[in-house]
Amino acid sequence: MKFEHLVEINDFLNPLVESLTRETLWKGLLRSVEDPREFLAALDEVKILDRRPHGMERELHYGHTVIRDHVRLVPLREIEIRTEPTPTIPAARRDLRIEEPAPGELFVRFTYEQFPQGHPPLTPEVAQALRNAWLQADRDLIAHIRLLATESPPH
Repeated sequence: MKFEHLVEINDFLNPLVESLTRETLWKGLLRSVEDPREFLAALDEVKILDRRPHGMERELHYGHTVIRDHVRLVPLREIEIRTEPTPTIPAARRDLRIEEPAPGELFVRFTYEQFPQGHPPLTPEVAQALRNAWLQADRDLIAHIRLLATESPPH
């Protein structure tokens, strides 16, 4: 299954929405992968197993379920997260790509892909519920980044 959507960051037609810079948006996205507990209520623990200049390997602990993933960073542009399969969860990929079609006109393109090898196919109802959950989680992520930006004084 593959799912993709855009979240608009700066809406120049709505003066009530504070604009974010690419740098502020990137810092928020990076924070969400370095310590996702702030963004995911169900997450109990995060262990950074390996950190490199352009990525990291993590273990995410959701109760008794442990998910290992590999994060690749392209600074100020893209975050790619590849999760390893577990006995109950298929391997997956999540991409967060900052797009700027015009100066200051920022979007984040979220792309999800699951690789169900060895796992039963999703029913249409479960697939739709998963897409809805991803969409809501991504909107919540951007809303939280906005909140963090208003709480932090500019440098």
